[in-house]
Amino acid sequence: MSKPKKHPGPARGRPAAPSGRPRRWWIAAMVCLALAVTLVALWQPGQQRARRLLVAENAPPGTLSATNAPADTNALPTIESAQSVVVTQDLDFGPQPPSLADALRELDRRSQPSDGRGRTFAILEAFNGEIQPDGKMRVSLRISTEKPGVGEVVFRRNGQVLWKSRILAAVNKPAFNAGSLTILYDGGPGKNFTVDGSANPSSILEARLKESSLPVAQEWADGSVSDLSFIYSACGCPIKVACRRVGDRTARVNTTTQVIFPDDPEAMQVITQLMRW
Repeated sequence: MSKPKKHPGPARGRPAAPSGRPRRWWIAAMVCLALAVTLVALWQPGQQRARRLLVAENAPPGTLSATNAPADTNALPTIESAQSVVVTQDLDFGPQPPSLADALRELDRRSQPSDGRGRTFAILEAFNGEIQPDGKMRVSLRISTEKPGVGEVVFRRNGQVLWKSRILAAVNKPAFNAGSLTILYDGGPGKNFTVDGSANPSSILEARLKESSLPVAQEWADGSVSDLSFIYSACGCPIKVACRRVGDRTARVNTTTQVIFPDDPEAMQVITQLMRW
């Protein structure tokens, strides 16, 4: 009687064939990790944009926010020193606009000089003062740039920037020299004279004209109106003023529509004494 045959089993020492479960789990983990990294990369820029928008929305009116502030003052318009510029703006003072002189007190002059000292510009005159159909006052400013830096004029009531520029060093003009006053007298067509103040006259009528050596009083008829130009600025711009001779004095003709040298009270004091205003 023969013995039954045994079916051969796995050979000893040979490992069993691995199942597919461990490999599938590792692939799924890698896919999840890659997806998470992608979502984080997309989420962070969105959060940064949201933060920038929040800064801009919460910024108070009239201030520079993170989204609209210039990188630096190189983005400003530029002008050389010893130059002149006229700025005209319509300003809202409400139902009762002030005089032109009082309107100037509502304007802040801001200077950032490159050397850290003094001012960078001056307002030589303000003119116009006309009330527009919308009730606003039209104000024109003649500005003289004096030294390198940044200059700015701001309407205090609403923070409106009326003028702002980076001032560069002058190339073909001398530096600002304060304290020098020149007066020109217009005696009519072809009669332009320089007033000689070397003898320290007590009034302009006692001074002499350099070109003719005649006293101003002899050239300027009593009761007549003449134009005088005052030069006291880095730009050398003549500020023309219409005046009437009244005996031994003079009187301005257009005080309500023109304010001269509001930023230089010392110069105005000398001019007022000479003109006997």
